[in-house]
Amino acid sequence: MNIKIFRFSIPFRSNLIINNIDLENRQGIIVSVSCMGQTGFGEASPLESFSKETLSDVLWALEGLIVAVDNCSIGEARELAKLHLSSAPSAAFAFDTALYDLEAKINNKALRYFINAEALEYISVNALIDEDLSLSNKTFKVKLSEKNIFSLVEKIEVMCGKIKNDSKLRIDFNGGLDLSRSIRLVKEIKHLKDKIEYLEQPLFNDQFCIEDTSELRLHSDIPIALDETASSFESIQKIVNYNAADAVIIKPMQCGFFSEIFSIKRLLDDSGIKIIFSSMYDGPVAFQASLNLASALQIDSCCGYDTIKLFKDKNLFAVKINNG
Repeated sequence: MNIKIFRFSIPFRSNLIINNIDLENRQGIIVSVSCMGQTGFGEASPLESFSKETLSDVLWALEGLIVAVDNCSIGEARELAKLHLSSAPSAAFAFDTALYDLEAKINNKALRYFINAEALEYISVNALIDEDLSLSNKTFKVKLSEKNIFSLVEKIEVMCGKIKNDSKLRIDFNGGLDLSRSIRLVKEIKHLKDKIEYLEQPLFNDQFCIEDTSELRLHSDIPIALDETASSFESIQKIVNYNAADAVIIKPMQCGFFSEIFSIKRLLDDSGIKIIFSSMYDGPVAFQASLNLASALQIDSCCGYDTIKLFKDKNLFAVKINNG
């Protein structure tokens, strides 16, 4: 088994501001694993202020693993990875992606069909709100950073009035509200509940977020979704225990090993909570891996993959978004 790692940097079409950090490009690490005449690829691209690990952490973890898996089989390498990469989820996701990709190629199958022979052929995608609201998409998503309730209500009412009758709006607050403001907001927009699919991450992701979101759900006729708070099996188990969400947004790279993602899917299915996959502004390799996982796990909700257009060279992704 031959393993190589190298860094990449892909420019955005224009700078992105994420959690008050100005990003000019997306940086990450590509992992290649070669065996039996085939090569599998994976990507680790932790996002500053979002991921718990840095690119330096990923490099350190992967370099240690390369030494450990010398002359190992694929199965042995996967077991050793659990020891070396558990503290760096994006590194775990990258290496597991490379192993699964390698095994799929050895078996002459597409990755999604190697995981599940009944994988979906297409994945539905929500459209970001900066697009024409007259598009045929069934689901639109907007990020709102306002804290003034009157301004928020006005903006939400305008957007709900623009989308088609059979379309839905997802509103992402990125943790910008406190509990009292959130309770007031859900009461003010109650009349729009038929146009809003869910309110995403209204509360800041701190130690009280899950309990407070559970409280918020008691006051809301509009479904609540959690994103930043749902970063691992343990956090999602707590969300389930507190009955804190109607939907959970999963960013596969943040969850780590494929086995962790499979367990999360079973947990949410058993709990009756909607599961949505989303990109973490992934580079091309992680984006394809996430799509394949969504297909293999038969995620039939609209997923958050409309991020390709944010990159300067969209052709790197070899994926076509067709109005959701």
